Amino acid sequence: MIGFLKGVLFEKKIEGILLNVEGVGYEIEVSPSTLCKLPDIDSSVSFYIHTHVREDSIRLFGFLNAYDKKVFCTLLNVSGIGPKVALSLLGAIDGHELVEIVLQEQMRYLTNVPGVGQKTAQRLILELKSKFEKWSDRSLMNSNNSQNKTFQSKLFLEELESAFSHLGYKDKQYSLILKQVDKQLENGEVLHFDAVLKDSLKKLTQHHFN
Repeated sequence: MIGFLKGVLFEKKIEGILLNVEGVGYEIEVSPSTLCKLPDIDSSVSFYIHTHVREDSIRLFGFLNAYDKKVFCTLLNVSGIGPKVALSLLGAIDGHELVEIVLQEQMRYLTNVPGVGQKTAQRLILELKSKFEKWSDRSLMNSNNSQNKTFQSKLFLEELESAFSHLGYKDKQYSLILKQVDKQLENGEVLHFDAVLKDSLKKLTQHHFN
């Protein structure tokens, strides 16, 4: 099994990245939050790798730190959670923040992730809460609800802006989208990063070719 890869970033797109390791290209699936943190093309980068093997495929999932990989692998132990859903659960956040979301039983965030219904979200909390309590770093998220909401909204917008920038868009192209998303968050709408990013990229592409 592949556990770690270090190479040169050859290509990056919303579906994942292509890593050049001494002339061999590895296709690695990453979360949007990881994608936003990557350096420019042709830069050196390292990934902790989870190798997911099935009869008909071998998929590589990459993480910039061991903790995020640990959270991802733990999610896979929950019935009904596959690698696609596990990666979506991380979305615009890191492993520490997802641990806190489970500990705080934030059902609205969990059920808004594609593939996670009410029962699956309840199962996540039931099976992982006691385990995550041992991992928790409460300093990363404020326990005050209003401050926590502000923190998450700010993080959401920063990650969305970073994704646009990394994909080559200029701020004047996506500024209106950011304002619209900010208004939705202020109104209390529960948004999932993957869905918002894909919808936004569709709008940007249509505008570019119109």
